[in-house]
Amino acid sequence: MKGFRLLLLVLAICLASGVKAQFYSSERVYCYQYEKTINDGISSKQSKTEFFFVNFQNDMMGYTTANGRNWVGQKIVDDPNYFDNAARADLANKYEKWKSIPDITIARWMALTTQIISFCREYSSGKYTYRELTKASRWSGNIDPMSWRAFWGDPYWGPRCYSFSTDRQEMIVWSTNDTENRDYYKLVDASSLKPNTDFLE
Repeated sequence: MKGFRLLLLVLAICLASGVKAQFYSSERVYCYQYEKTINDGISSKQSKTEFFFVNFQNDMMGYTTANGRNWVGQKIVDDPNYFDNAARADLANKYEKWKSIPDITIARWMALTTQIISFCREYSSGKYTYRELTKASRWSGNIDPMSWRAFWGDPYWGPRCYSFSTDRQEMIVWSTNDTENRDYYKLVDASSLKPNTDFLE
């Protein structure tokens, strides 16, 4: 009996180590600042001051972006929760549409799409990767309008990916269509972006 329990324990540990988990769900928002671009092995720093504000909930990711350190800093002074709320709202709005039913009056004439950014196990061997996941609208029915029904088709992965070091210190934005062209971002404290007003004290 002891041997059987030991075997079960070993199997459980092996299974757990083989499964890559995503980040824990939280309302916390992480701020990432553009650091460099690597294109075909050549590293460069483009003239942009881009920031990503990222939120992880369940197996999904929401975000908002902003450009210009001074503008971002002043926005945080005016409303310390501005970017946090925007990142969480992005995730919530995308998920709400993801779970909705497409509008049949539009879906009959043109394809609608809905998209979330979801944890992708395929690209999460050394880092945690979140990837675009998309659904397109479909419809069914005959000549009788009462029979018309709209629904979402099966989800499919898009090319854009966001990979994070397991300690969340680094984010890499890349595409499965061109894996040699990547933008790197570093985690920063959003409050450090506020203008320095120490001289007023």
